[in-house]
This record gives sequence, structure tokens and C-alpha cells, in this order.
Amino acid sequence: MAEKKVVAPYLIIINFHVALVIGFLSEMFNILKKMMGKEVKEGFTRVRVRYIAYNRYFNITKARTLLGYEPVVGYKEGIKRTMAHFIQQEELEAAKKAVTK
Repeated sequence: MAEKKVVAPYLIIINFHVALVIGFLSEMFNILKKMMGKEVKEGFTRVRVRYIAYNRYFNITKARTLLGYEPVVGYKEGIKRTMAHFIQQEELEAAKKAVTK
């Protein structure tokens, strides 16, 4: 499989509160489009801004201690497998679209 870039070549950082305002404006714009009978795809919303801004941390020490749990694959291998899966799914979707055209 050919290597595929999955990270944008640039990074845009927006203040959380500014992003909430942009999300709100985007939601209002979508409401106006719906009222005009146009098709609307959910895009930049306040909910997505909040979700992206969450801090997440996972620690399996307790599972190891209490349950004797050990992961089947390591962190880096898990990321590789996950990305390979998503790339494969993207390629399958593209192939399906090519066949239906």
C-alpha cells in the first residue's frame, strides 16, 4: 500500500471562544439555508468545538494492577493499524464511487 499523508501540511490555531462564535455563526447560517429549502451538511458547530477542545488522558495502570490486563498491541502499533484501516476504508469508498459513475 502506498504511503498516504494523513496530516495537513499546516496548523491553524484558533482561540476557543473565537471558535465558539464561528461555530455559532455557522449554525445560524445553516438554519437560514434550511429555511430557504437548501440541503445542509453539518459542519463547524459549537458541539464540535467543545469536543475538539477536551483534554483526554487514558491510563491503564488500574486495569493492569487489578485485572492483570495487558494490551494486545502497543500504542504505536495500534495507531498504525487504525490509520491503515481508515485509509483502506477510504480507498474502498472511492472505488465504490468510481464504479457507480
